[in-house]
Amino acid sequence: MNYKALATYYGHVTFYNLCFAIVIGFIFSAFWAVLLFATLGNSIGFLAFGFFQKDEYYLYQNLGFTKLRLWVMVGLVNLSLMVIPLILSSI
Repeated sequence: MNYKALATYYGHVTFYNLCFAIVIGFIFSAFWAVLLFATLGNSIGFLAFGFFQKDEYYLYQNLGFTKLRLWVMVGLVNLSLMVIPLILSSI
C-alpha cells in the first residue's frame, strides 16, 4: 500500500475540511466544529477536491486506489481523530 499517496490525498481533502470546520467553529462552537470535521466536513472536502483537483483522481487510480477506498480511509481517520476531542470536551 502506498502510504505516501494516501497521506497526500488526506492532506488535500483535510485542508478543505479544516477550512469548513474553522468557519463552523467561529459561527457556532468548537464542539460543532469537531463533530462536523469528522462527518459532514468529509463530504465538503471530497466535493472541493473533486472540483479543484479532479484530475488528480487519475493519479490515485493509477496507483490502485478507487475513490471509494480513498473516501473510506479519510473517513476512518477523521472519525478516529474526532473521538479524542469529544472525550476531552465532555470532561
